[in-house]
Amino acid sequence: MPNCAHSDPPDVMKKAEEWLIDRGIAQESWPGMVVRHAENTPGAMWESVVIDIERRGSEWIVTKIDRRPDPLDGPAGLSVVA
Repeated sequence: MPNCAHSDPPDVMKKAEEWLIDRGIAQESWPGMVVRHAENTPGAMWESVVIDIERRGSEWIVTKIDRRPDPLDGPAGLSVVA
């Protein structure tokens, strides 16, 4: 079976923190926040992958990994979903 071609959760968590800081979102407001990372992975086992992480206390927890057979319909990258 081929290796995964998408970003792994620890990388998504690091990117999310950098992304939130770059947007001026204070760390004190992160608890309860859900951040989504979506990316296309053409030619890989899956055509796209969406990972949701939620800030619980001082840690990020993966709440969803959606591996999709089709490319994304919407934008790739990070977004706050809750």
